[in-house]
Amino acid sequence: MAPELLFFAFHLVRKCTMRAIFDFQRLAGGTPQDALTAAPAERPAADRVSNF
Repeated sequence: MAPELLFFAFHLVRKCTMRAIFDFQRLAGGTPQDALTAAPAERPAADRVSNF
């Protein structure tokens, strides 16, 4: 029972995280693929998430 719950929880968190990243990129004017392919140095500073 526990391995199935951990598997489900991991994928639920991953799905929500990826959805949030894609939504943020779309609001920032990019496409979801940009979030996956662009290296941090290639993106404008406004698109990078602050460490603070």
